[in-house]
Amino acid sequence: MTITLDAITLNPDLQLDPPLYSIDRVEAATAWTRGGAQVRWERLRKSVPVNLKGGPDWGGMDRSVLAALYATVNIVDQAFTLDFHGTAMTVKWRHEEAPVIECNPVSIYRRDEESDNDLFMDIVLKFMWQVA
Repeated sequence: MTITLDAITLNPDLQLDPPLYSIDRVEAATAWTRGGAQVRWERLRKSVPVNLKGGPDWGGMDRSVLAALYATVNIVDQAFTLDFHGTAMTVKWRHEEAPVIECNPVSIYRRDEESDNDLFMDIVLKFMWQVA
């Protein structure tokens, strides 16, 4: 199985946070009337915040993949198709929680020693899943 964001292939070890089976789209609010009766409102959320995460020793990406992801970050209000192991989702970058891409280099490189194969770990990609 693979994980792709449009045409960008991501590390298949990345995990969805929260897990797909635990995402709850229902929002509810409860209030009480003066007479003591309970009033409850429910609705489906139109979007759900999700992250793709990697750890300190799994789910890493090389610099070329991160560069391709960073190229999509500055496209305002652009929707992308995230294919997470066969489940397609329409997502947008969650810019209200900047930075939308977090990562740490495995080694500190001098600028003149950088290459497309440099590895980054502790990846966090912040998306808003447009479900409705």
